[in-house]
Amino acid sequence: MKHPLTHNVIQTLKTHHWDYFLTLTFKRKISDGEIQSLMERFTNHYLIEGWVWCREFTTLGYPHLHIILSTRNTHQVNKLHTLLLQWGDVHLTPFNPQRGGISYTLKTYNTPNLLWDMKQPSLPIYSKLRKKYYEGIRK
Repeated sequence: MKHPLTHNVIQTLKTHHWDYFLTLTFKRKISDGEIQSLMERFTNHYLIEGWVWCREFTTLGYPHLHIILSTRNTHQVNKLHTLLLQWGDVHLTPFNPQRGGISYTLKTYNTPNLLWDMKQPSLPIYSKLRKKYYEGIRK
């Protein structure tokens, strides 16, 4: 059973428009700090409007991200794909709300050692979630 907060986050995220679902498996083992830095660079790209991502690990221990994106121009998605290919293997598909991509991306939400980030300009609970997340890091 999902944690109630996870359910609320998923329901809220479902109210927004998303363009792509991506899976990024890094080529090597890298630290959480390096992942955070790379994702901050990536999510600051001018084409990206909103995102949700969570880190988990492959069976070999490599970091593996599930990412949902909202973009300013879907015709230029190849630029984002090329950027991510520098870091690892990328599988990019158009977002289909019927396929459960939001639930799948957040399946590890509210677990120990979780690394995640999200940003949607009109997401009402975003600031509360970010505050909770960063308070957890400082402990």
